[in-house]
Amino acid sequence: MAEDLRNGKIECDHDLKVIFSDGLERGPGVAFYDTLPHYAFYNNKDLGNNGIIYNYGVIQSCSICPEGYRIPTKADWEVLIKQLGGWSVAGKRLLSGGDSGFNATLNGRIDSYGSGLQNAIGFWWSNDLAVHSPKKEAFAFEVNNLGIVKIKGQDIRVGNHVRCIKMK
Repeated sequence: MAEDLRNGKIECDHDLKVIFSDGLERGPGVAFYDTLPHYAFYNNKDLGNNGIIYNYGVIQSCSICPEGYRIPTKADWEVLIKQLGGWSVAGKRLLSGGDSGFNATLNGRIDSYGSGLQNAIGFWWSNDLAVHSPKKEAFAFEVNNLGIVKIKGQDIRVGNHVRCIKMK
């Protein structure tokens, strides 16, 4: 997909309800910041082109991609980086206006401090838990405003964007 997912109609396992959070709360008691499925808008503003931010509870327990699509794995992100010329050049090609068609928008994320890092970094979930991490983390793909790409474990309570890819 060439844009961040904007799906608020989510089907979850075991009668779980997806909780809409306002994305403005801060501190350790922030409602978004737990392992239940949550989604929110950055700074509680639906700006249309920013997509929705989801925590990993949604990735683990819910279906959010359109039919025939899925959440990418860590390996899928690595293949994309390799196909775009490797770690040193892929990021610039992924940014909005780059030649990859990905058009990465640097829409930040939601963490225990609230919404942050807009215009600095874009974050997208993978479907893989970082199993060797001492914390509950899942892999996320990042592109920053300098075109640097990373794949690293992030706390599963953080809210990131989602891109879906076609199933083979």
